[in-house]
Amino acid sequence: MTASAADGETTTYLVTGSNDHRIHVYDINQPDTPLHRLTGHTDTVCCLASGKYGLISGSWDSTARVWVNFRSVMVLKGHEAAVWSVANIPGSGYMITGSADKTIRLWRAGRCENVLKGHEDCVRGLAVINEDEFLSCSNDSSVRRWSASASSVLQVYYSHMNFVYDIATLPDNSGFVTVSEDRSLKVWKGGDCVQTITHPTTSVWCVCVLSNGDIVTGSSDAYIRIFTTDEQRMASTEDIIAFEEQVSATQIPTQVGDIDSSKLPGPEALQQPGKTEGAVIMVKIDDNVEAHRWNAAEMVWTKIGDVVGSSGGSSGGRTLYEGKEYDFVFTVDVAEGQPPLKLPYNMTEDPWVAAQKFITKHGLPQTYLEEVRNFIVENSQSVSMSQLDRNTSYRDPFTGASSYVPGSTPMDTASGGSFTDPFTGAGRYVPPGGDLSRDTSVPLQGADPFTGSGSYRPAEATGRAPTNPYFPLSHVETFNIIKPEAALKKLKEFNKQLPGSLRCVEADLDIVLELCDVEKSPTTPMVAYLWRLLQWPADKVFPALDILRVALRNPTINEYFCSSKKGPELLEHLVTFLDSQQSVTNQMLALRGLANLTAHPGGQELLLSNSENLIPVVSLTCGNKNGNLQIAAVSVLMNLAVLLKPKNDSGESKSQLLSALSTVSSDIEDSEARFRLCVALGTVVWKDDDSIAMAKSLGLDDVVSKWKGNSDSNKLLECSKYLHQLLL
Repeated sequence: MTASAADGETTTYLVTGSNDHRIHVYDINQPDTPLHRLTGHTDTVCCLASGKYGLISGSWDSTARVWVNFRSVMVLKGHEAAVWSVANIPGSGYMITGSADKTIRLWRAGRCENVLKGHEDCVRGLAVINEDEFLSCSNDSSVRRWSASASSVLQVYYSHMNFVYDIATLPDNSGFVTVSEDRSLKVWKGGDCVQTITHPTTSVWCVCVLSNGDIVTGSSDAYIRIFTTDEQRMASTEDIIAFEEQVSATQIPTQVGDIDSSKLPGPEALQQPGKTEGAVIMVKIDDNVEAHRWNAAEMVWTKIGDVVGSSGGSSGGRTLYEGKEYDFVFTVDVAEGQPPLKLPYNMTEDPWVAAQKFITKHGLPQTYLEEVRNFIVENSQSVSMSQLDRNTSYRDPFTGASSYVPGSTPMDTASGGSFTDPFTGAGRYVPPGGDLSRDTSVPLQGADPFTGSGSYRPAEATGRAPTNPYFPLSHVETFNIIKPEAALKKLKEFNKQLPGSLRCVEADLDIVLELCDVEKSPTTPMVAYLWRLLQWPADKVFPALDILRVALRNPTINEYFCSSKKGPELLEHLVTFLDSQQSVTNQMLALRGLANLTAHPGGQELLLSNSENLIPVVSLTCGNKNGNLQIAAVSVLMNLAVLLKPKNDSGESKSQLLSALSTVSSDIEDSEARFRLCVALGTVVWKDDDSIAMAKSLGLDDVVSKWKGNSDSNKLLECSKYLHQLLL
């Protein structure tokens, strides 16, 4: 990957992921010691991709992570099994993840926007074609072409006869290449397989395409091979002949059951042309069975190996369970009347460890441990250790019997193998009142810093950008204006329409006037009475929501509603009004209530401790084009920015907030809401290089650049200009 420094210089790094759960970053010119060790994943890191400003990683822990300046700034959660492939689509803001749960997820600004289904087995590789289209390959032996914007499959390609492990595009998107468990590299152009190159090995694991068009493969025999169309770089004739002879002499284990050689055609079948490039037939010649592949370019059948029977420990005799292959998947009856449980086991595992995993996963008593261990030993004795081919020098990281076992020592080569499987082999991952009149008068300490008659006057600030009067914001903003008499009148009107069980004594409603006075000290029964009003039906509750919004500025009321007991209940209740099925009035007033929670420390802590769940819900309300609603929603995010700014350990929370700001920026049309978004963004990124890099990676610099030259709001133009300088 490459990274750009503040002075514009670009540095190239070598980045690796490992079964020790870590990512190491090396200086490509000094690779002896890692410059950075990135931690955060809780299981094997199995895929990496570089983005515009950082790195994306995928892991067996079912998550992907986004890293900026070598810090984890975002965790992508949603997959139900290992994330085996990740990619970034430049220009669109999309990140893509493919998983052992057979799905592909499209992410933008940290939020999953779509789940693509179509593959019938684990998704193994991804390759980006352009700003909208990408390719995926799978254990179902297919390749699919997708449109990100349409979230649909455009084309499906078939030619491989086994798992397709990796995929890469050719220069200028003239085609793509794939590699597979069927030992082949295939070149695709115009939607067709135009060339198949068989390798003298068990599996071809990975492929990439160099800038000069050369194709590089890595395979299970521990060789890297480079293929070219440039005659100047081609191997010698002797080397090419030696390679073809190696392919011809390779023995191919049958992976589709026993073959009845008496029913196979003889050598005369090789006189008939193949139907498609790469087509394979088996023919009986004397007492041997040979496999031949059709070379469409030269119009000849090429021998690719002798077919032999598979051993008990090969991938052909293994069982797939939750995205992983096992030597055994036992069915265990734990209790009468209960459904049986599946117990997966590989011969390379310690039976005690496998038994412990089983009882832990299913919540069984620890007293079962020895019994389960004995069951494993007794039912797996029929397979000898010799069948697992423990002495092979090179191990197949996808289907080899001696593949990596999660939980073992990362550098364990005691079994004699130099190469172990961190991905898919024997030990691989298992996988204002109800009125919508514009309330932009939000005075604080006698002056509105945004839209009121008073102008914004923060303390002098110095930093990397020119001094500006807009950010960083050092205090929260609240919605303060209300007409208490009008709210009381509406309450009394609705009270008469309620059924007897909900109706209040009309004279008691007068206490709301006191609740709206921030200088009063209301009693607990008075505050509890407000909670009763908040239980009114959705079409009658908005006056109570408006009173709550103003009442939360009162320290006594704020403390009551933000206590450890009442706080979660209040948040849950307010969030119900943010549903898109609720009226715009209810949504807006609930958002203003959330913003006003921050008027006092108890509410600030309540909002911060629940920010992970609140931010996505608040962001979704911006899809409504009502200006007052958008202002209220962005105000909640802006207050969170103020609260997060002084906290040194809030990296992931800041990243989530930046992601939300990026997401809502495309929905917001109101100039006041845009202005507040700029203030929120400026507050988050002020003197924080990591947050600046994250904001850039989310495309917020482009958003600000557009706003600074196109607005009828002078303060938005000025604020966005200051912000644009900060993000340069």
